[in-house]
Amino acid sequence: MTVFGPYTLDHDTPTTRKAYADIPAGDSQTCTCAMCRNWLTIRDRVLPAEFRDLLDRLGIDYTKEGEIIQSSRRRGDRHLVTVRYHAIGVMLSEPTSETVIIDDMEIMIDWSDGSDSFFEPLRSYPLVSVTFTGYVPCVLEGGEVQV
Repeated sequence: MTVFGPYTLDHDTPTTRKAYADIPAGDSQTCTCAMCRNWLTIRDRVLPAEFRDLLDRLGIDYTKEGEIIQSSRRRGDRHLVTVRYHAIGVMLSEPTSETVIIDDMEIMIDWSDGSDSFFEPLRSYPLVSVTFTGYVPCVLEGGEVQV
């Protein structure tokens, strides 16, 4: 069991780790669009340590994103990005607030039956969806990401 902000999760870390070991690559490694290449370049710098620690406790390999969505919304030279991961488990309590803010980034958790996972090894399990949303730098080698 893990408590993270308003969320209480019952999760299966060993089975989640095994499922992620069977996943060859995440969204940012399989897509060649500018947004995904940008995320791959900045991911290690922008994901808060506390969020990466949560992913590790849940058994999630943070380098294997299930989905990356970039909005056209900007804040200065930063783009709004949403990155979603899945862990095997369920929420034990409904949160009183929906997000946890870390370093000006929003973290939200919800659950699903697993059918919405992009990864086959996770689809047959109940899943907790862990979502990171924040304004991130838009710089690749040689210049800004164009969206």
